[in-house]
Amino acid sequence: MASAIPGLLRPQHRAVVYSRQEEECQYPVLCEGDTWCCPAGSQCCSTVGVCCPTDSNCRADHPGYCCPKSAETCGGKFCTDAGSACCGSYVCKPGFQCNVMGGGKLCCAPSEIHCDNACCPEGSMCASMAGYCSSIGTITQTRTTTSISTSTSTSTTTSTALSTSECTPSATSTPLLDARQRPFPKTCVKMCTGASKDELPVWELTSVPGETDQLIYSMCLGISTRLKNGEILNGLDDGEDILEYNGKGVRNQVVDCTGFCRDLSTASGLGVGSFQCDEYPPASLNPAGGAQTRWCVPRYQNSGTQGPMLANFLNKCGVQPKDKVLVKINGGCSKYNFPRNFKPVYSIFDDVFSPLPVSSTPTHPALNNKEMITAHILQRRATIQLDASNATLRNPNGDSSLTYVAVEIDELADGHYSFEVSFAGGTTIDNVTVMNKYGDEYATVAQPSGSASLSFDISDGSNLPAALIAWTTNPVNVTYSGSGTLTANGTTSSGAVSAAPKGPCFLCFFVLWAVTIGYHY
Repeated sequence: MASAIPGLLRPQHRAVVYSRQEEECQYPVLCEGDTWCCPAGSQCCSTVGVCCPTDSNCRADHPGYCCPKSAETCGGKFCTDAGSACCGSYVCKPGFQCNVMGGGKLCCAPSEIHCDNACCPEGSMCASMAGYCSSIGTITQTRTTTSISTSTSTSTTTSTALSTSECTPSATSTPLLDARQRPFPKTCVKMCTGASKDELPVWELTSVPGETDQLIYSMCLGISTRLKNGEILNGLDDGEDILEYNGKGVRNQVVDCTGFCRDLSTASGLGVGSFQCDEYPPASLNPAGGAQTRWCVPRYQNSGTQGPMLANFLNKCGVQPKDKVLVKINGGCSKYNFPRNFKPVYSIFDDVFSPLPVSSTPTHPALNNKEMITAHILQRRATIQLDASNATLRNPNGDSSLTYVAVEIDELADGHYSFEVSFAGGTTIDNVTVMNKYGDEYATVAQPSGSASLSFDISDGSNLPAALIAWTTNPVNVTYSGSGTLTANGTTSSGAVSAAPKGPCFLCFFVLWAVTIGYHY
């Protein structure tokens, strides 16, 4: 696409009492009734003063530019290289084909198979789930019990090795398999992308109302910010990002989450600590010095959802430190339409969720004296008591492929902890695990029967929210009673209020929306 040639307006003549002198344009090509003109070898465009060479067309959708007549315009929507393939609201470069399955937003190589929202390598076949490929071959599985969060599986395949010029499977990668295996996904799903020459393990998340929707919003905010900052690799689809696992307990956290959600939790009326700070990329997947965004999410979608989902992914894929992973938000993130300069949270929701007028001076919900005293005393206790129960069966994938009961523990400071756990309901528990919001496991017991005892030590000073996860396919009432002996200077929240920097409570307005749509736990 080339810049247009400027034309000339015809000189305006002045009326003289006894004569009129007709003045002419200096260019030979006259336009619009001789009101302006273009140079030789050019043509007039619809915009006054804009000319294009005769071997090109004027861009009505982009005034001031010309498109070669040999170019592909896709009905006037684009100006791209000849031989390009029109693909809905996209254009595929020459040599690639438009995949119209799943919305027509993919460009496949000639050798690739067109599947629903996927371009699959030659020799593979479309998987049962959109966006994935399956290898062709015979697969046998044997279930073994381990102490990790889900059972593992071994497999043998007789499939032909997949080959593509765009992506070369690594020597240790497993064949691509269906994304869902019930009751728990045990096979690591790997994908090729235009941004990587290897298959990458996929951490796939879906926005499920009341389960993961606020976590997905937080992640999409981070992905959108990284995209605008040029930190997302080329060749990735909407809602995709490539991150690197730092390793268990290795966390690079840039944003300060201390007290970030305190005012929102207080104003919500759902209890202290009802909202937790979530950052993206998660600290365990954030490079050293990498920028992060932060957002307040219901606590059960943080330590009670992100933790077990991330742990399940890392375990089943055998992700090791420095391994790269593909984060994939099903449905993408563009639907949220984040502004370029992110505004306070209350400004992005419709009025129906904000019945109170937005004040230029936001309110500052004050903590009552009882809460302040509780936090003050708790920091000086040598021993704390913890107890809670829950029977809600979580279904974060929305398709019953990953289910569990999560019981929140809140933030845990450095110290030694012991938990006695009981299960009422007669259902089988695959294992019970205490983990933090990044999926780091503190203790686990495989296949407990009726009860379980767990003990562990924390010494990294992280003060992270944690949860007790019972992996099961049926509802079961999970109750724990625990105690913690804190080390010197150790503090834990256990329902107490963390200190927070003073400032405008931009997040307070969010509670109106959160409560309206029923984010209770």
